[in-house]
Amino acid sequence: MIFHKEKDTSINDFSDIKLIKCNEQSIERVYQFKYLGVNIDASLNFNTHFKHILQKVTSKLKFLHGIKRYVPVNIMKTLINAYIMSLIDYSIEIWCIIPEFKLSRLQNAIDHLLISYSSPYLFKRKKFIYLDLRDSFLKQLRVKFDLLTIKERSSLVILKTAFKLLVTNLEVYFPNLTNNMMFPRVIIDRHRTEFFKRSLLYRSKSLWNQLPREWDLYQLTYNNFKIKVRE
Repeated sequence: MIFHKEKDTSINDFSDIKLIKCNEQSIERVYQFKYLGVNIDASLNFNTHFKHILQKVTSKLKFLHGIKRYVPVNIMKTLINAYIMSLIDYSIEIWCIIPEFKLSRLQNAIDHLLISYSSPYLFKRKKFIYLDLRDSFLKQLRVKFDLLTIKERSSLVILKTAFKLLVTNLEVYFPNLTNNMMFPRVIIDRHRTEFFKRSLLYRSKSLWNQLPREWDLYQLTYNNFKIKVRE
């Protein structure tokens, strides 16, 4: 699979490069490709995959809006996790580098379902009253439905993966670990481009450094670590 070609000073028009051969087999250049359920695009910004998720989640949310009057809380909680969050959680640590303003479209759609299901009268109030109550009310609803925001879910998955690697392959994935309280837990490599900041390795190290210093990570079990992070 080839998305782009390295710079070649002898070629000015990349559109002329139609095919590349390997062992006499032609390799077609593509601009997006679906691999293991993730839509990968040429720029690796995962906009195509996000549009796919947004479309599927929107369809499922319409279904849940249609039955919300007849479903108790425990069943709605199960349906949200089965129909909505399962779509979002799949490879979330990979594709969740989408800009915040795009993620907010997806998050707002989920929040709308939670509020309209629990307190539909809020939507009938004046706009300024609704906006004033919305944030505090949403926090209560997420606790009630045991949900995290999309960004929080992404961070949780990355940290859980990092914890597993820390236990089994410490020197391989985190070669610059330090216990000195004056320095970050992990020393992050210097980078020249913003593209590196979107890598899973950079985000893992950044989140790891944000964990409270008083946590003794080497003494925590995996389950205890998950509970602490969610708190």
